[in-house]
Amino acid sequence: MSWLALMDNLAGNTANTSNPVDLRALPYRTRLVAEKIGLNATYILFKTFAHRTLYIPPTLLRSDLATKVGKEAATALIELWPNTSLTFPKVDRMFQQWRNYEIILDINDGELPIVEICIKYDLTRQRIDQIKKDHKRNQVASKATSNQNLTLDLLL
Repeated sequence: MSWLALMDNLAGNTANTSNPVDLRALPYRTRLVAEKIGLNATYILFKTFAHRTLYIPPTLLRSDLATKVGKEAATALIELWPNTSLTFPKVDRMFQQWRNYEIILDINDGELPIVEICIKYDLTRQRIDQIKKDHKRNQVASKATSNQNLTLDLLL
């Protein structure tokens, strides 16, 4: 199953994997929302409202925002961007780091040849090599700083 298909199956799943998603790697608005409501709820919210614009009122009083996005998400959006119109971004880049983590696991596992990994993730060999290089660089950098991570719950 491709990582994009796994993203689409995210809603409602309760299985827990050990895949950490570094919030610093997420797009800025995505990170802010994920810190408040969690990564899964953020994915569902952004997937549901991708490319749409919603008015974020200054309060929940006399607003239907909570019925549209849920009370927790509405509260978070009001805290972050009160009295503004928010256009939700696409979610495909949201889990690029998650996909890269899975690629590194496949490489370290050693069971699949590189060409099979390329096919599995629909990436070129050059892109896989770049992901490996970035991973090594990030390992060195992560020793110097601590990461704020959330666990991505996926049913595999």
